[in-house]
Amino acid sequence: MKWTFIWGILFFSILLIFSCSQKKNKRIENDLPAQKTEKKISISSIGGIQFTRSYSEIQSMTDQKKIDEFIKKRDKSNLYYRDSRSDSVLKPLFQNLGVVKGDELLLSMFTFSNRPRTAIKGFSGKEIKFHLQKDTTGNNQDKIIAFYDGDSSQARPTFHQRIKYTFLDVVPGGNKELVILTEDYLMNTDIYTFEVFEIKTKDQ
Repeated sequence: MKWTFIWGILFFSILLIFSCSQKKNKRIENDLPAQKTEKKISISSIGGIQFTRSYSEIQSMTDQKKIDEFIKKRDKSNLYYRDSRSDSVLKPLFQNLGVVKGDELLLSMFTFSNRPRTAIKGFSGKEIKFHLQKDTTGNNQDKIIAFYDGDSSQARPTFHQRIKYTFLDVVPGGNKELVILTEDYLMNTDIYTFEVFEIKTKDQ
C-alpha cells in the first residue's frame, strides 16, 4: 500500500513536470516572430516617362490639302520628352538604350505586342510568364500577373483602350523590364506614356 502511494506521487509529479514543460515551450514558440516566406518573384512600377507630338499648327490652317500634307508629315516625326509628366531618372536610362536622343523618342525602334499571355527568359535562364488582363467592367482594374518557379506577383498598370507592351533592359542588369505603352489624344496632341515595371526574381 505504501509503495503504491509513493509510485502514485512520483507518476503524478512526472506528469506535472512534463505538462509545465510543454506549456513553456508553446509560450516560447508563440513569442518568436513569425518567419516570412521570401517571394521568388516581384513586379512593381518604378515610374513613367511621357512624350508628345503636337498638331496645334492645324488651327491656323484653312487649306485642306496643306492640312493633309502636314498631318502626314507630322505622323512620321519623332515625339518629344514631356518633363512635367515624367520621372527624370528614366530619361537617361532610355537614352542609354538608344531609343531617346536628346529630347526625341525614336518610336520606330520599338516593337510592341498586344498578346495577353507572354513569357521571357529571366536572368537566371528560367522562364518568367506573364498574364496581362484588361479590365472589362469599367472599374480600372487592369492587372499584370508574373509567374516564376511556382510563385507569382501582381501589379496594376493602365492599359486604356488596349494592351500594348514591350520588354527592355531599362535598368541595367537583372531581368528585362516590362514597359507598358498607353496612347492618348488631347487638344491636338498625341500623348505617349511609358510605364516601366521592374521584375525581380530571387535567384537573379
